[in-house]
Amino acid sequence: MKHHRSKEADQAAGLLQTTVRGTLRLYVGVHIMPFIAPVVVEFLERHPEASVDLNSGERNVDMVEEGLDLAIRAVQPADANVILRRLASWHHILCCAPSYIDKHGAPRRLDDLARHNCLRFSLYPFGDEWHFTGPGEAQVSVKVAGNLVTNNASVLRSSALAGQGIVMAPTFIGAEDLKAGRLVRLLPDHRAVDFAINATYPTRHHLSTKVRSFLDLAAEHMARHRQELNFE
Repeated sequence: MKHHRSKEADQAAGLLQTTVRGTLRLYVGVHIMPFIAPVVVEFLERHPEASVDLNSGERNVDMVEEGLDLAIRAVQPADANVILRRLASWHHILCCAPSYIDKHGAPRRLDDLARHNCLRFSLYPFGDEWHFTGPGEAQVSVKVAGNLVTNNASVLRSSALAGQGIVMAPTFIGAEDLKAGRLVRLLPDHRAVDFAINATYPTRHHLSTKVRSFLDLAAEHMARHRQELNFE
């Protein structure tokens, strides 16, 4: 009986160590909130003793100063002291609404983009130069201009769907519209360069059970979403 009680005690201690509890302080890029929202929902369903304090934005954050456990963004962190985990890779897809083509025609060559209204995402790392690979492995770019520059992906998507211009839509934003035919792909021989959705946390030593659990769940969701969209 004594051995049996000891085994139960060991099991209880192990359960205690793996229980996810406490507040997870999270900062997420605005434009990837559609990805993270279902992760938060499932995280809270799985871990009733945990809570989430979530803020979103596009600014650089000091994780230690602001008491953040985790930041998830589609930009490279400026802070060299954080630990980075790549959650998913993604790229942009050059596209526009069918109504834009009806009015202005479709670009036939990359250089044609310079004569079109190009809607720009201000957080795109190459500014007003859109970068591509191909045909083949050639690295090419084109300088673009247009009547909208924004860091808000929802505004960019709405403008593109309204037929106002051509957009380099991140796959995690535009893929559903492409599958539904609301947007059409342009110049498919030119592949936009890959980027990453990154998770960062202050130090590996302090990686808690709640952070690790959320990271693993986020990676599962993103891998499943990427596979479902199938726009690689």
